[in-house]
Amino acid sequence: MIVSLRAYSLLEKGIKYTKPEPPDFKIKHKKVELYIECASAQFDFNAAPDKKKIYTKLKKTLISKMQKGYANPETALFVDITNLIFHANEMNEPLTSQELKTILISANIQVKAEQMFGLVAMFYFFSSRNSEGERYYHWKSCLYENASTNTELHNFITENLINSPEGENLDFPRFH
Repeated sequence: MIVSLRAYSLLEKGIKYTKPEPPDFKIKHKKVELYIECASAQFDFNAAPDKKKIYTKLKKTLISKMQKGYANPETALFVDITNLIFHANEMNEPLTSQELKTILISANIQVKAEQMFGLVAMFYFFSSRNSEGERYYHWKSCLYENASTNTELHNFITENLINSPEGENLDFPRFH
């Protein structure tokens, strides 16, 4: 599903891509080839994880992607954490951007990655209502870069794929 959503967001903006598999997308941007890999971290629908299990689930997801040969400064990793956000909010212990960053750093240290993704965007969906009461789904990302982030990758991602318009948060779906 996450790859389909990323493909939709690229198509919606008229961005041409190919699917080399892996990574999920290859994009030519200003004569530079950039890549996007997609992942999701989630629990089964009936799960009731505690915060430690949420951290562990996300860390394992990150580690599995960091060990791939395409983890490099020209590749962005998008990780859907909607399900984890849902569970954390159910416990009244929302995940903060600092906690997400700490998990990312811990995963990187654990795999002793010589190369790192150019940037990692952990994102989640939420719903809101407009002034007419219609429900809309939006997404918000927490973007993490490092010293070796490719400048064109940064520019492409921030210009094209970060954050939909926001409204008042109503709820966080449980997607799985």
